[in-house]
Amino acid sequence: MDYKEIWESSLSYESLNDIFKQAVIDGKTTGHVQTQELVDFSKLNVQRMKRIGKTYVPSLNGIQNRKLQNDIVFLTMTESWCGDGAQAVPVIARIADELGIEHRYVLRDDNPELMDMHLTDGARSIPILMVLHRNNFELLGRWGSRPKAADQIMADWKELPEPKISKEDVKTQIQVWYNNDKQHSIQKEIVEVLDQV
Repeated sequence: MDYKEIWESSLSYESLNDIFKQAVIDGKTTGHVQTQELVDFSKLNVQRMKRIGKTYVPSLNGIQNRKLQNDIVFLTMTESWCGDGAQAVPVIARIADELGIEHRYVLRDDNPELMDMHLTDGARSIPILMVLHRNNFELLGRWGSRPKAADQIMADWKELPEPKISKEDVKTQIQVWYNNDKQHSIQKEIVEVLDQV
C-alpha cells in the first residue's frame, strides 16, 4: 500500500465537509450504497460534525510542546453516513490543528485496499485515523473505529442472548454515551496513540 499516493489524492477537512454537505443537498450520501437510511444518517451527521466542530475544545496538556508536527501527518478514512465518524472526525481535525499537524481525509468506499489493511475485528469499521511519518509515509500508529467504552457497549450487546434489544436501540445507547462523554475518550485515546509515536 502506497500511503504517499493516497495522501496526494486525499481531501482537506474543508473539502470533506463540502462533499458531505453537497451529498445531503442532493439527497444522497457518500459511499457506494445509497439508501434512505444512509441519507438520513448523513443529514444528521453533517449537523453533528458542525456542532462538535463549534463546541469541542481540546485539552492537550502534556503533548503541545512535543515537536510532533515536524514528524507526522494524520490521514483519516470515513464516510458521511458513519455516526462514529461524525463524532471523531471533528475531534481529529481540531487536535491536528492545535498541534500543527497536517491532516487529510479519504472516503472508505473509494479506498477498499486501504480499508482492508485496517479492518477492526474483520469488519470495515470507520473512522480510522492513520498516523504517518511526514517524509516516508510509514504507518506509525492507528486509532479507530470508536472509543473503547463505546465499542464495549456494542460488544456487550452482541453477547446478549436472544431476545435482545434492537441494534437501533444499542446505537441509541452509544449516541447517549457519546453525548455524555463530550469527546473526552476520543481525545484521550488519540493522545495515547501519539504518545507511542
